[in-house]
Amino acid sequence: MGWFFRILIGIFWVGWFYFWIWEHLFYTQLNFTAFMDILNYKLDTTKELLTSRIGLLATAHTINTLNLSNVIDKHFPALGSNRALKASIFINTLVLSQHEGGECLDDVTHIAKDKALGMLINQQTPTAQAIGTWLRRLGKDNQGVKALSKINKTLLSQPLKTTQNIDL
Repeated sequence: MGWFFRILIGIFWVGWFYFWIWEHLFYTQLNFTAFMDILNYKLDTTKELLTSRIGLLATAHTINTLNLSNVIDKHFPALGSNRALKASIFINTLVLSQHEGGECLDDVTHIAKDKALGMLINQQTPTAQAIGTWLRRLGKDNQGVKALSKINKTLLSQPLKTTQNIDL
């Protein structure tokens, strides 16, 4: 058993020695400023709002182009209060959350906390609790499913008007 550990220790020291030589030669022989001159830009700090969710703008733009908010508000039942959020705000938030990769209602907080995205899409973001309450209310008597089928018919009727025959 002693010979095995001697070989293992020898391999360790040889590896360490080669690593030390490589590191010593690399850091003392090379000039890193030559590599830094290749890049033509410099990074600086900024106080502007930045977002990593810029891909959601394409989805938000599609929602605005299709005038989806008005169609949703037309077909979904209105809430009793005049201060309540419209159905389109709930659905738009859920659509953006799904496109971001959200897996549960609590993932809408990522959209709500992103100030730059909120400024760009110009829409309120409801809390996860408010969305859950809204979904439970729509689940009674299948109000949500009926409204979604009406919305699908409305949205699909526009492009299908120009189509003569559809082959599936």
